[in-house]
Amino acid sequence: MQEGMAINQSLTCLGQVITALVEHRKPSFRDTALTHVLKDSLVGNCKTTILVCLSPHRFNVMETINTLRFAQRAKMIKNKFKVNKTRSAKELLRELKSKDEEIRLLETTATASSDEICFIRTSTTRNSLHSFSIHRQERKKEKVTELRRPLV
Repeated sequence: MQEGMAINQSLTCLGQVITALVEHRKPSFRDTALTHVLKDSLVGNCKTTILVCLSPHRFNVMETINTLRFAQRAKMIKNKFKVNKTRSAKELLRELKSKDEEIRLLETTATASSDEICFIRTSTTRNSLHSFSIHRQERKKEKVTELRRPLV
């Protein structure tokens, strides 16, 4: 009797964990030993298969329906897989050298761009000052000719 109660409690907690995973909530894996053992299988980087046993007898219809619902919820869990690849020292050095080369290239590009920006700023400033002084001289000439014009 005690063993059956412990199994039911573990399966209930497993159902709660699966429901939490499906709803994107943080599940509690430490409630039972079963959920703690299955933690890596449920949210880890692995593919998990659940085998469900059903009874065709009409006496077990409710149990079969609940088992199918449980399997349906478990099926809705989506894991993101990634390759567990350890790179060698040569590969890491090669990647480091390529990143260093990329940094050098970006630095030279940035330096050339900043030199161009400074040149454009100074030439724009000179041109704007030059055009401002020409405009000022023209206005002075207009005022002088206006003052020389006789009053009618």
